[in-house]
Amino acid sequence: MDFAQLSPQALVHVCAMSTDPSAWDQFIKTFTPVVSATARRVLAGSGMFTSEIHQDRIQDVFLKVWDNDREVCKQMDGGAESFPFGYLQKVTRNLVRDFIRSECAKKRGSGYVPAGLDELQAATPGGSMGSPEDIESQVMRAERTAILEKEGFSQIQIKIFWRYYGESGDSAKDIAEEPGSELTVKGVESLLHRMSQALRKYYDP
Repeated sequence: MDFAQLSPQALVHVCAMSTDPSAWDQFIKTFTPVVSATARRVLAGSGMFTSEIHQDRIQDVFLKVWDNDREVCKQMDGGAESFPFGYLQKVTRNLVRDFIRSECAKKRGSGYVPAGLDELQAATPGGSMGSPEDIESQVMRAERTAILEKEGFSQIQIKIFWRYYGESGDSAKDIAEEPGSELTVKGVESLLHRMSQALRKYYDP
């Protein structure tokens, strides 16, 4: 069978039922782009991105999909055509977030660990502090905003940062194409890179 000709959902179904090396090679080829992009985004936002760490987290995701008799792969099976991609994004975010928490705990030597930027949420409506996770996210957002201000970034630039890494999840293209924007896509990406590097100096001196 030519596994490259299968749709992503059909490929997931084959891999959920089989350990065929050729099928799994194609699975990795098909889903590496979404896993890689998601891992890169979370790591960059935390200030912990390196090529080595990035590649290790990608491997972690595919090991997770394979582990326990392919349990994660079986959970991906049977949904809509786009479901495997969204599900793998969620798995990737959670695994990378766990890694960031573990590393920060080691460096800080305490139980307080920041959430990944992709997980940060705005304050809950009506002034409620929300769950412990909401409170942690609000504290980390305030902390990182203060760091960026200290590093000399403007309020407009910080707003762009949170549009990309925060609750709205806008892409660099979305931000650059907004009416009145003075930045190109490359300009937005460059700004986000500089801001992530500024945070990295704080979290990984």
